[in-house]
Amino acid sequence: MKTIKGMFILIAMIGWVNNSFAQKEDWGSDSLECRKCLSLYTEPLKQKNYEEAATHWRCVVKVCPKVKESVYINGAIIYRYFIDNEKDAARKDKLVDTLAWVYERRMEYFGRSTETMEAYGNDMLRYRQDKPQVAYGILKELIDREKEKTPCVALMRYFQSLVIMNKKKDPSAPNDKVMEEYFRVKEYLEANLAATPDSKNCTIANDEVDKYGVPYLTEDKVYEYANKKYSTVPKEDKAARIAEMKKLLDVMNKKNFNNNEIFDKVLAEVLEAEPSADGYYSLGLSMNNKRKYSEANANFKKAIEMCGDCPKIGDYLMGAAKANLNAGNASTAASFARQAMSKDSKLSGQAYYVIGQAIAGSGCGETEFERKFNYILAAEYMQRAKAADGSLSDEANGKIGAYRSRYPNRTEIFEHGLLDRETFHIGCWINEDVKIPKD
Repeated sequence: MKTIKGMFILIAMIGWVNNSFAQKEDWGSDSLECRKCLSLYTEPLKQKNYEEAATHWRCVVKVCPKVKESVYINGAIIYRYFIDNEKDAARKDKLVDTLAWVYERRMEYFGRSTETMEAYGNDMLRYRQDKPQVAYGILKELIDREKEKTPCVALMRYFQSLVIMNKKKDPSAPNDKVMEEYFRVKEYLEANLAATPDSKNCTIANDEVDKYGVPYLTEDKVYEYANKKYSTVPKEDKAARIAEMKKLLDVMNKKNFNNNEIFDKVLAEVLEAEPSADGYYSLGLSMNNKRKYSEANANFKKAIEMCGDCPKIGDYLMGAAKANLNAGNASTAASFARQAMSKDSKLSGQAYYVIGQAIAGSGCGETEFERKFNYILAAEYMQRAKAADGSLSDEANGKIGAYRSRYPNRTEIFEHGLLDRETFHIGCWINEDVKIPKD
């Protein structure tokens, strides 16, 4: 949510638009008065003296409303300033109405351009969160028209408005609708990312849509949706069908919904038609869930090799880390986990969680006493895991409690002559120092 608010602020801070904005000009019935009003509002606008600018801006809108589109762009800047600085709720509400009027007139006189509708939807979502259907309607029109050409941030705001409607129990935004639109928005975002892979806006928008959309994807509904798609997507257009099947795999993988016949059907079709890193990753997840860890590792390795340094390399490395952990390959699991978070910092929490478990189950140490220090270090990694990813807190706390019960006690530390030392070095593949507990 902070990211989205940051984008609102960024757009709101865009500077005034110069009146030399290239377009056909309509000076109205009194061109002299129009020019006078234009010149009088331009200078205070440059100086961010919005109160004075607004007086003359209203004159322009009254005398020559069709003179320049930039008049309405600047009008939105002026009214955003008034809204942001207004304390009275009733007055603020009226100012938002005026801002909406500015956008409506801009569209009436200069067309419903992508830029106008995106800005309009953005401002309505920002200032009318109590009525998310306003932004939703504007942005839906834009997305229905532009489809995959819709800007990434507009796609994100559209989906956010739908989620807000759902949370407000709007009957036009049930859970199924949110899930359906998640798939559509993701399709358009993926098209944007394919065209501009380095776009920060698209990357952020994609992450935000996942953040708000994935929780709506229940297992039964995803399988139901996948079965429907599998049965209805035409087989004649093989490329289009495989593209749809790959999207289904991506969703099922995100939710770890891969223990169903439809998952196996979709995966088999994708791999037969187009062997890919994603396909082998999906097969690795399926094998891991079936406790076939050797097969899982083999498929994760294929995914990693085919991927190279592709955007999903972190996920593939994390898959290998978890499969090796399940197979009892502690050092290999920790190695893959470290590689995963080095490629994708968002995976740090999961990586620390895997490393902590690997250390706890490593068996490093020549004696039972030395092996007890592994649990101290493992607990430290669990602390890092929940700090990096709050969703892991409950699981990490459970592990910490279990590990603490296996710490060396004060008597043992005294008997081994370590009471005056601050740290203990764990050898083996771990090769880290850990603080010696004093109580």
